[in-house]
Amino acid sequence: MKLGGRKELQIFSKSRKKRRCKQGTISQLKINDTVFVTTDRDMLSECTAFYKNLYASKNPDSLQSTSFSKVNSISLTIEEQSLCEGPLTQKECFEALKNMESDK
Repeated sequence: MKLGGRKELQIFSKSRKKRRCKQGTISQLKINDTVFVTTDRDMLSECTAFYKNLYASKNPDSLQSTSFSKVNSISLTIEEQSLCEGPLTQKECFEALKNMESDK
């Protein structure tokens, strides 16, 4: 049997995939100092509740006081608005790419 044969490569690849799947699996979630959930259904429920709470607005009026809303809003003129309409040209794309920083 030669080393690096197709069959050996397939066996190695399958075992590697299995290992990667095990490593990327969440088996439990810690809810607080003493409570853990382990079933898929409970973990999904906890994750859903966490993100619903995270993205829920506690007070929509408070959004007015965020630093984002303090940014000066600039309005485009009718002429500037019309320049933005329509498909991008190859020249516009080239200019945008040329003006980007080199690591972008």
